[in-house]
Amino acid sequence: MDTTDEAGLIEVPAGTNSRGLREVGCLPNLGPGLSDAGATGLGAAEIPGGGMTTLLLFQSDPIRTHPDPEAWEQALDDATGVVAFADFLTPALEEHATVVFPAESYAEKEGTVTHPDGRLQRVRQAIAQAAEHSQSAEIFLTRLARGTSIRVLGYVEDVRRLMAAADLLVTKAGGMTLAEAMAAELPMLLYGSLPGQERRNERFASRAGIALAARSRRDLRRLLERALGEPALLEHLRDGSRRLRRPDATRRIVDAVLEHCRQLS
Repeated sequence: MDTTDEAGLIEVPAGTNSRGLREVGCLPNLGPGLSDAGATGLGAAEIPGGGMTTLLLFQSDPIRTHPDPEAWEQALDDATGVVAFADFLTPALEEHATVVFPAESYAEKEGTVTHPDGRLQRVRQAIAQAAEHSQSAEIFLTRLARGTSIRVLGYVEDVRRLMAAADLLVTKAGGMTLAEAMAAELPMLLYGSLPGQERRNERFASRAGIALAARSRRDLRRLLERALGEPALLEHLRDGSRRLRRPDATRRIVDAVLEHCRQLS
């Protein structure tokens, strides 16, 4: 096991999609992609005694599900603001929450679940939503961006148009995202890539000169400022995409398959 690349023990998490939550940064000491968080935060056991004045609860009722419910009830009482996203209004949320936003059930969402061995499984939406419905993440980000020049778009269909207008794409190194960005000759700043295939994609992209790779939030801020402040660097990354992209890839794949079929017949 020690001699095999990326081999190791597999932990069986206690909760649904626990590995996925860890890998997107829901830990007090690690950032997205299990990167360095820069500063250690508070875990569920430390938050009640941490003197928090504002609490965000996402699909969570800590009085009902977390250790030391008495401490959590006191923390909710002491907080000046409690913002909750929930699909059911529990007695604790009804009593303590300043505002409650309706959250989607799993059947209303599109997304992925990460298995304990690292495999990603696509989750399809099973229940349609109203046309005017906004997803929880979009609501939260919109409120965070209020009063700034940041515009939150939410889910969009025409990603190609946005990539054509963008100067830089900040993303994790998903295979399809990299392929689309290369086709659009869009420079990339990669951060939070998941262990396994995405980390290998990240290494390829940075070594090939089509992307910058950040290892921590501090590194992300530094590289973002550098990229947006150095037009020559962005042009260098675009040149890398022009060199590597294969706009005729579909035709070449079809030709190779047809040639293989002719050889077999």
